[in-house]
Amino acid sequence: MKLSEKEKLFKSFQNKWQEQFTKIPYMLQCLSNCPQVTEHIEPIYTGIEEELYTAQLEWVALVAQLNHTQDKDFFKDYWVPVHKNEYSFFIDLSDESFPMFDLVYIAMDPFNWEKNIIYESFTDFIATIEKPYFNGEKYFEQVQNNSTSLLIQALLKREELGIAGKLDPFPIEESHYFIEGTSPAYTLKDNRLIFTGISSIFTALLPFDWNIHLHHFIHENIPDWDMCTKLKKIKTLVFKIQHDGGYSVSAYSFSVTSPEGCKVSFQNSTFTIDHHDKAFLTALIEKYEALSKTNTPINPPI
Repeated sequence: MKLSEKEKLFKSFQNKWQEQFTKIPYMLQCLSNCPQVTEHIEPIYTGIEEELYTAQLEWVALVAQLNHTQDKDFFKDYWVPVHKNEYSFFIDLSDESFPMFDLVYIAMDPFNWEKNIIYESFTDFIATIEKPYFNGEKYFEQVQNNSTSLLIQALLKREELGIAGKLDPFPIEESHYFIEGTSPAYTLKDNRLIFTGISSIFTALLPFDWNIHLHHFIHENIPDWDMCTKLKKIKTLVFKIQHDGGYSVSAYSFSVTSPEGCKVSFQNSTFTIDHHDKAFLTALIEKYEALSKTNTPINPPI
């Protein structure tokens, strides 16, 4: 973007936010004078107006160039970057209390950003840090704990969406179907096909749209009966296995309700499927052989 375009955008920003923006140099100077703050947020803009204005001009221009819908909806030009070297801490001009926050990126589907609040009110925060009992180490440790909590909440939300069938499982590396240190094999007798030396994710070789009735699901050697009422398709079972980690799911069994005529169980690295259609079982063997020929078994992701 040309400088003239940036300046035009910044002028528009000033027309709306200049009154609030002029208060920022003083705020940053106050923060930079507190070692217990700068120890955790460094380097802070020192309050030099020319430096701050240039930084804000670049931020406003950057926000204007975002093209991903989620980013465009989340990032705002009225946020003021606090950190000199990265866009991680901001002061919000749209709130008269001038709260500060950092950003937490949820790097998993559904990808999104979250605000982690450093303080709700600048005035209250300054009053707090000026008190003799203020402990910056503990304060920012709690900030970090809040960031971790946001990530945990995102994981729980992701699990909820995946179990409901609203998210797809991650792509599966071929080697994750097998267990390290074993010699995978199979036997076929009548309508029963048994695979050994494979991981719990092996069920991902079945059609994702199959409807299932889950009879039991054991995670870390503990039965999770709640999953038996929630996991209704192969897709959601695969998602749950991935979410929990390949080795932590030690056993499960289900019958297929649509199409009918199929039962599956997994336990002790052994996958057993009973199916009336020999052609389907033959096709499953072909998938297995293609995987076992081209990959060296490794541990599934945990």
